Amino acid sequence: MNEPQTRRATHKFAIVLNKKIEPGTALNACAHMTATLVARAAKDNFKQLATQPAKIAQLFGGQVAAQVVVALALGAALHAFGAHLSLAALLIAVTVAGVLASASPAGGGMGVAEAGLILALTAGGIAKNDATAAVFIQRAFSAYLPPIAGWFTLMWMRKREYL
Repeated sequence: MNEPQTRRATHKFAIVLNKKIEPGTALNACAHMTATLVARAAKDNFKQLATQPAKIAQLFGGQVAAQVVVALALGAALHAFGAHLSLAALLIAVTVAGVLASASPAGGGMGVAEAGLILALTAGGIAKNDATAAVFIQRAFSAYLPPIAGWFTLMWMRKREYL
């Protein structure tokens, strides 16, 4: 978004804040302005992205690769408990769990992602005990332990004044 558009939106916001109007009306006006600003920014980003096919390939390729790696990690955890599912079934399970987790207000879909994965795996024919154990092993190594290592790295970097 360019500067004149931002300035206009800021003026509108200031006008809304300076007038004596009902809170519901002010909230509605703020929501409308925010939606307009976000829509314009998204439109500008998509225009810029459309001129760079390599960026599009990186975005979608990276997301596909991330889904495959998570599915392979889940498959390895299942294998540790003697259970097996095809890569396609694992990808479906991870995608379903991701959709459920994204609808959750919890950070990272904590709890919801695990429940979605267990539900998808049991629907795929995996025993409930094996599915539960495999999901918690996979989530421990992919979602819960990395932030701990990141915290130690952050402390190390701060101590040496890299940050």
